[in-house]
Amino acid sequence: MVIDKYEDNEMTLFYHNRTHEFEKIDNEYIFDILIKSFDSKLKIELDTFWAYSANVNVIEYIEKNLTNLKLLHLKDGIESKPKALGEGKAPIIEIFRNAKKNNIEWIIVENDEPISNGIEDITRSIMYIKENF
Repeated sequence: MVIDKYEDNEMTLFYHNRTHEFEKIDNEYIFDILIKSFDSKLKIELDTFWAYSANVNVIEYIEKNLTNLKLLHLKDGIESKPKALGEGKAPIIEIFRNAKKNNIEWIIVENDEPISNGIEDITRSIMYIKENF
């Protein structure tokens, strides 16, 4: 299997989702099918906003996938439009608390569409983190 080549070279393969991985085939998320197809060796880099945008209960999804979940993208937004943390409707505080409770190794702040620019956007996200966590 391809993933074994990564492990043989002391590398880990991660998969970062968007919304389409949460479409269902036979009542199962495509993301879950993908994970199973790699015998659960594929690690999850969960983008919380895209999961939230796909109407997934992000907290439940984290809890269900703790074995493979190593990287968490903490992202906010409204109606599939990413925003700085605290400027959207995603349950950021609950997700962060759950990630901390479950010892998620990495929490990455990300915004695919920073306004007005990346520095100003990340500054607002950092301020939100300082005020809320």
